[in-house]
Amino acid sequence: MRVLLTNDDGIESPGLWALHEALKDRYEVVVMAPEQEMSGTSQTITLRTPIRVRERAPGIYTCGGFPADCVVVACMSPETRPDVVVSGINPGPNLGTDILYSGTAAAARQAALMDLPALAVSLADAPPYAFEPLALYIREALERLVDAWEPDLFFNINAPNLQSRSPRVVVTRPARRVYSDSVQRFEGLDGSRYFIVYGTAVHVSEAPGCGFEEDMPLDCSVVDEGGISISPVLVHPVCHRSLMSLQARLGE
Repeated sequence: MRVLLTNDDGIESPGLWALHEALKDRYEVVVMAPEQEMSGTSQTITLRTPIRVRERAPGIYTCGGFPADCVVVACMSPETRPDVVVSGINPGPNLGTDILYSGTAAAARQAALMDLPALAVSLADAPPYAFEPLALYIREALERLVDAWEPDLFFNINAPNLQSRSPRVVVTRPARRVYSDSVQRFEGLDGSRYFIVYGTAVHVSEAPGCGFEEDMPLDCSVVDEGGISISPVLVHPVCHRSLMSLQARLGE
């Protein structure tokens, strides 16, 4: 099985290389990662502009584009097209609504859009980061996750710094995270106005889901309790509960 490793933190990220070290003896591993950090770029993709790809070593490539570009380029090239895509390990959480902004999640979503099983893997803790235990868990669980995969979804995986060789693994639903955002505004020497946006998650909402998953635990709660959270995430989110009520309100 050929595994594509990518991320949004760039080719030098230690989380990426922890996965490479854990998987390389069991699978054919190809790396296609951004040349530089691309955190928070979500599903951005490069169109009608050349994307530079460099081979640093056999099977190790840098991509001058975004995380989604890395997946597109690798999946459309015969020498690198994978059987599964693993994005990460991200240093920090991608919980709940974080996945709307995350380049880590976007790479996995792009793979699912291209009909490939995919994982987005994040170490939802503070530094110092212990990447190796989570990478070893991915090695042991990868084939089971691939077997459990269904089209049009990816698995969003978050874990704290693991303290146990047999951590609790829980299937979850993404939480509704609320952020405390602020904007710093200043004027440049050229007279233009500039803005810097800051934000941090401050609250987790217990708002119900839009399907039949309301009884599933929240990803944030499982990680806070020391477990590994695995959320199956659809690439085309639909609020099933609202379909009939909307149709009725529109009179159709």
